[in-house]
Amino acid sequence: MIVRHTRKRPMEAWLGGFTALLGVWIALPSTSMGSVGYFELLEMQRELFWGLLFMAIGVAHVVSVILNGLRWWTPFARSFTAFSMAVIYGAWVWGFALVNPSSTAVFLYGAFTIASVQALRAALFDAAKKIGAACAGIYE
Repeated sequence: MIVRHTRKRPMEAWLGGFTALLGVWIALPSTSMGSVGYFELLEMQRELFWGLLFMAIGVAHVVSVILNGLRWWTPFARSFTAFSMAVIYGAWVWGFALVNPSSTAVFLYGAFTIASVQALRAALFDAAKKIGAACAGIYE
């Protein structure tokens, strides 16, 4: 079942998994955000907070992709988690851009922001189909 559902949305599953693993890496009891590029981000929140946030959003997104279609609410959960990923990656792009706009982190996290927006677009499309089907059932 897990493989069947993730085959339909492989980019979303990969992005959610990557986000969760990034959160684990950041939350480890070492300093992973020690360079100057993280200055603005650490001004916003501590390293552990960022790690737990990435981890929670990533796990929630993977679970919502796996469960997609099994319950009526799953496209809405995917939409929420994809939106959350886009916001958190966007915050990182902003934080790095404030310190060094030509940083490779701006490019890398910018790409993850774009991928999150694409995941959001797909999830919103599925949510709209659910709403359309519910409305069609009402008016039949």
